[in-house]
Amino acid sequence: RPGTAYVYVIYGVNHCFNVTSAGSGAAVLVRALEPVEGLATMRSRRASRRRSASGVVRQFRDWELCNGPGKLCFALGIERGTANARDVTGEERSEER
Repeated sequence: RPGTAYVYVIYGVNHCFNVTSAGSGAAVLVRALEPVEGLATMRSRRASRRRSASGVVRQFRDWELCNGPGKLCFALGIERGTANARDVTGEERSEER
C-alpha cells in the first residue's frame, strides 16, 4: 500500500528507510533530509556513535545530521522493530478488501 514504511538493515549495521509508492514492489529510498526541528535530539543520537581518535568530539553541523540513509535513520531513531510496515502518510485509512 502506498505510504507504508519499509525499514531494513544493510551491511549488518545501518538501517535504511523506504516508503512505498505506486504499487507492489515500488518504493523510494529516503537518502537524506534537511532537519529543521529536533536538532538537539538528532545531535545527541548521532554523537553517541561518533568516534574520535584524539578524544575530541566535534559537534555535527545541521546538514551532517541526516546526510545519508544510515545517518538519517540513526538521527531520527528509525529502527526496523518500531517503524517497519507503519503508515507514514498521517492519514487514517480503512482496510481495503
